[in-house]
Amino acid sequence: MKHKILFSLGVLFSLSLVMGSYLYAQNSDRDLFLDAEARFLGGNYPLALEQYDELIRKWPDSPYLGDARYRRAIILYKLGKHQDAYRAFETIERRYRSTKYLAYIPFWKALIEYDAKEYSKAFQKLSSLSLNSLDEKTWQQALLYKGRAALALDDTEQALEAFESLYKNPTQKPLDPETEGSLLVYLSDLYSKLGKFEDQNRLWEALPKDSLGAEIREPLALRSAEAYLALQKSDKAIPLLETLSTSTNPVIAGKALQYLLSYEQKRGNDEGVASVIIKAENLLRGDPDALAAFWTQVGAATFYEGKLDLARAYLLRVLAIVKSDAMSQDVPIYLAEISWRQGDKQLAIKTLTDAEAQLKTEKALLLSRLQWYALQEGEWDEAIRFGQKALTQAEKEGREDLSLQVRSYLAYSLYRKNEYAQALDVLGTDLVPPGPKELAKRLQSRLLQRTGESVAALESYNTLIQQNPANPELYIERMNLLFEKAQYGQILASAQELESKFDLAKLSSPYRFGFLYMKGLSSAMMAGSADAYSSAADILAKALDLAPRGDRALPWALYYKGWALYRSGRFTDASVTFEQFAAQFPDHDQTYGAAYLGAWSYARQGQYQKAALLAQKAGDRVSAANPEAMARARYLEGVLRSFYSDWTGALKALDQAAAVQTPYAVRASFEKGNVYYRMGRIQDADAAFAAVQRNYSQDPLAEAAAYRRGELFYSTKQWKEALDRFTQYRQSYQRGSKVDGALYFSGSIQQELSQIDSAILLWERLLREYPSSTYRLPAMIALEKAYWSKQDWENALRVGTNAMVEFGEAAKSAGLEDDVATLRYLISGMSERAARLQVQLVKQQGVTSAEGRKTALELARYYIIETSQREAGLALTDQVLAYRGEDGGAAAEALYLKGEYYGLLEAWDKSAAAYLDSIDLAGTLKAGQARQDLIPEALFKAARSTLRLGKTESARQLVATLQKQYGSSPWAKQAERLLEAAR
Repeated sequence: MKHKILFSLGVLFSLSLVMGSYLYAQNSDRDLFLDAEARFLGGNYPLALEQYDELIRKWPDSPYLGDARYRRAIILYKLGKHQDAYRAFETIERRYRSTKYLAYIPFWKALIEYDAKEYSKAFQKLSSLSLNSLDEKTWQQALLYKGRAALALDDTEQALEAFESLYKNPTQKPLDPETEGSLLVYLSDLYSKLGKFEDQNRLWEALPKDSLGAEIREPLALRSAEAYLALQKSDKAIPLLETLSTSTNPVIAGKALQYLLSYEQKRGNDEGVASVIIKAENLLRGDPDALAAFWTQVGAATFYEGKLDLARAYLLRVLAIVKSDAMSQDVPIYLAEISWRQGDKQLAIKTLTDAEAQLKTEKALLLSRLQWYALQEGEWDEAIRFGQKALTQAEKEGREDLSLQVRSYLAYSLYRKNEYAQALDVLGTDLVPPGPKELAKRLQSRLLQRTGESVAALESYNTLIQQNPANPELYIERMNLLFEKAQYGQILASAQELESKFDLAKLSSPYRFGFLYMKGLSSAMMAGSADAYSSAADILAKALDLAPRGDRALPWALYYKGWALYRSGRFTDASVTFEQFAAQFPDHDQTYGAAYLGAWSYARQGQYQKAALLAQKAGDRVSAANPEAMARARYLEGVLRSFYSDWTGALKALDQAAAVQTPYAVRASFEKGNVYYRMGRIQDADAAFAAVQRNYSQDPLAEAAAYRRGELFYSTKQWKEALDRFTQYRQSYQRGSKVDGALYFSGSIQQELSQIDSAILLWERLLREYPSSTYRLPAMIALEKAYWSKQDWENALRVGTNAMVEFGEAAKSAGLEDDVATLRYLISGMSERAARLQVQLVKQQGVTSAEGRKTALELARYYIIETSQREAGLALTDQVLAYRGEDGGAAAEALYLKGEYYGLLEAWDKSAAAYLDSIDLAGTLKAGQARQDLIPEALFKAARSTLRLGKTESARQLVATLQKQYGSSPWAKQAERLLEAAR
């Protein structure tokens, strides 16, 4: 029991030590944190920073670690270490999210971005802040900086919203004096700029004026007076201005006196004008500089009212008051501008150059005006010279704002001199370049583009568009960058975006032209169908209607319009466009291409003479350094001239194409053979093709030329020469691509020469060795006919059957199906005529069709009259007679043939009866339903059969009927001779 008690006491003691140690650690990091907080809140940032660092180093698991790091990041910002502070805040966001200050971090990061002039990022963060999670002082600062960031981005609407939210919030505590003073200045300035005069006056009237210092109160009062004047509330404006005219601030006093003077001038109150002038001179008498400043302000205000002569008079008073070496640069600047606006540019420049020599103090602005005038006149060298002097002077005077503007104009001058790299060095690649914001950023984007920094240029344009989304020109300039990089798909996407956002009809002509040109050409490059090419051509046509004269893109727009028309199949329009290009731009790089494609366009319409002229122009245009292009054009010209029988011109052009060693030399030589052939000069054609074989033996056209020689003589039926050429071809090109053709035509020639067996051998070889030949079916047809002519029915049947199996409908269309069926009858012993008629009868579905009955009667006639198989013919007549009611004409013919059948058997009574039945039936038919001479022939033959029976009187009656009804028929005369012979 004692051991257990001792053990328990030991455990308790150990726990006490551990707990004591833990509590000691807590108290130590807590004390250090609280001590650091006291230093931080007291503004002793270096010592606070040391203590926060010590806490972070010694107690990495302390619960105060996140808050300590937050305070440390703020101290880094306060000490000007902005980038270190930014990284510190990011670390807290990633790793120490338990800090109670997490919601404040975006605010501090926004301040750092604002100080770094990354206004867009700062504005986005401040806009995304949850103000409810911040203490009042911080959200006041957040709104203030949000407004300032919006101002920096020229977004006055967002700036005003932020400032008004801060000023008009009814629940907030009073602003500290510094914040309130800044806010009032910003609000008043915005109201003034935006012309919100009522708001300006409400702001003024609600202010506790006595609590404001003069440095805040007087500028606000001056702007309120301006607003009252704008609202024609002079009763409120004048007292304010009277008060301000006695200000100890000469700028405020001078400005107030200026407004009073202007007010009296507008009223036409000469006494009032004189009174203000006297007052000004009395109040400012003891201060010539202040008086000079007053007249400068008055002159400036009068200048902006457009009263240039009066402004000059006021400004000249300044020159009478101050010495030249003490004069402000403003006066000569205004005097020069007056001269410039009145058209005396030389005096304007002289005024400034004279003043520059006299000024001893500030003159950077004056030099910048000289730079500006040089820019206006397009005198880039002078603009560069004055710009460099102005930049040096502005930096000496500490005029950063002016320095930025001068750098921007200097960069533009260098840009116009094509000194792109130097211009970019001057302008810099900062996210926000110096000078007027949009123009400077645009210039920076163009310079990055010109210096090959395409990715940076694209990013610059994207930023510019984000900042100025309502400016369509920026989208088009970005399209130009994409266009240079052949990003046609992106261009079309940008074009679609532009058309959905803007009314492009309001764009200036150069930008509309550029937009349509890039869209049209990109559409052509991305086109995949005739309709797409046609649409691209129409877009380029619209671009050409707007093209500025002399624009570098004009000929390209015209060329690609023609190209798109050509690809769309609109050859008529394409030919006109290309012809226009060749005439309008005879020395352009694309003149050759335009003339060449124009030639093809005319050729596709069958206008070969116009086509040849353009091809000739293409050949004339190309330089000697490009012989292949020349040969291509001459070759085309030669081919085209041959189409309208200009043989001389064709041969000349082809000779020119063949004269230079290019791939077109052999083609031109080959085409000469075709030209000679079309001229009917077969021997010359044969010689030309032989020359191709000889001079270009390794070229594929050498083989084609050898084959063509056989075709020449074959087409003119010079069989022996043709056979000789085809034989030479087969011997020279045993594995040639046209051996099958040579075999086929050689067989055809042997057939023409009555060498059937030789023809059969050649065709059989073709079928055996070239199973895929295009001549296989023609060879089978010819071979089947050759075997037929030899009455070799079995081989003919073999070839015909194989052809039917291989070629189906094609063989059937060639008549092989009927031939095969006929051959089967022939092999069975049937005569050829009977076989063919039998095949025809089967195809016509026997006697069930009118055509079949006609064929059956023809076959019956053949059997009865020309063969001994008369019973087969009689059977066919009976089959036809079965359709007596449906086809009376065929039945009448069948009865006639039965009469023929019985007559040949000398069964005269049956013969006469059949003839008479035929006559009776034919007599009931309409005209055209039976053979025209059927009745007179049947009457004659019935009379003859009757006479053979010894029935002379009956025969005489039949003859009398024949002579009476068909006296003009040859059968009537034969009947008369028949009776005479019987007497």
